[in-house]
Amino acid sequence: MFKCAIYLATAIALSGALPATAGDPAEPDRAPVRIVELTPGVFASLQPDDDRFNDANSLFVVGDDWVVVVDPPSMPQASAALIRAIQERTQLPVRFLVNTHWHPDHTEGNEALVEAFGGEPRVLGHETLTVDVPDRAAVAHAEDQERYRELLPRARQQLVDGLRSDGSPLSDADREAVTEGIAYVEEWLAGRADRRFLPPTITYDRHLTLHLGSRRIELHHLRGHTAGDTVVYLPDDGIVASGDLLDELPFVGHGYPTAWIESLELLAGLEFSRVVPGHGPIFEGRTALELELGYLRDLVSQVKAAIGDGLALDQAQESIDLTRWREAMARDDRARRFFDGVRSEAIERAWADLTGTLDRR
Repeated sequence: MFKCAIYLATAIALSGALPATAGDPAEPDRAPVRIVELTPGVFASLQPDDDRFNDANSLFVVGDDWVVVVDPPSMPQASAALIRAIQERTQLPVRFLVNTHWHPDHTEGNEALVEAFGGEPRVLGHETLTVDVPDRAAVAHAEDQERYRELLPRARQQLVDGLRSDGSPLSDADREAVTEGIAYVEEWLAGRADRRFLPPTITYDRHLTLHLGSRRIELHHLRGHTAGDTVVYLPDDGIVASGDLLDELPFVGHGYPTAWIESLELLAGLEFSRVVPGHGPIFEGRTALELELGYLRDLVSQVKAAIGDGLALDQAQESIDLTRWREAMARDDRARRFFDGVRSEAIERAWADLTGTLDRR
């Protein structure tokens, strides 16, 4: 999911809506991440539930001689917690940082890990990331920073005035949301203003296997969520780190819907029992895969039918019904707001894909 930061100030100060995925910065003692040992030497680093759309889950694998980390988190507290977790469990060096795609919440943490382990780790990813990390992730981060600096004083003034953007009074819930949004943005600006985005120094095209002594890690390029998605597969452990290709809720706005379906069908051919997604809880079995495949197939099918019926894109936006997938996949209000917020982009992206007008950028 492309949620490197929440557009809290935009959502509240401008539209008066509640934030899409606001965490609670009023809990300073809350653990930044939760470490789960999946099998001996394989650990997932999971974001707290209310921050699951703000930052990425991570995975680290301890081999015989060195360690591999997948998707270091972007928030400084989460990066520091991941670094501590690795150091508490092994003295082996971190050799590779694998990025599953270019989005800032999956690449911004590279710098913290490289600095923590003395410059030893090498960043590894699909060959498209050599362009997309500096030209897209870093640019998006800079744009977020500029936007937040502009909107923060407006959100503060909104608390003073006590009014929503439409002139109606702020409710208690609105005031609480604005207050939390301001705290989140202040924290974001304080901890992430001068981050460097480190692109891969080692790339691959279709497949790559890393040998950590007795343990294998396979990297598979499966295009869908972005042009350069990597799925990390531990065949001997039956574990997949899917990035955002298979996620709690798919973000289609930078994706390739028809290729995404094919990629998930290829993923289904791997032998695995657990998935660490880019966001959300660990998936047991294949239910999440079947749900996401069903959603994407239905999205593409409905858009294709709308095109065949001669509808314009704006008419398709009105006629296409994805309600069943909202009910099946969005498990709480935070997820439902996200699903609703990206619905239009998903339809537009599928439309571009099916009409041959899809722009990789």
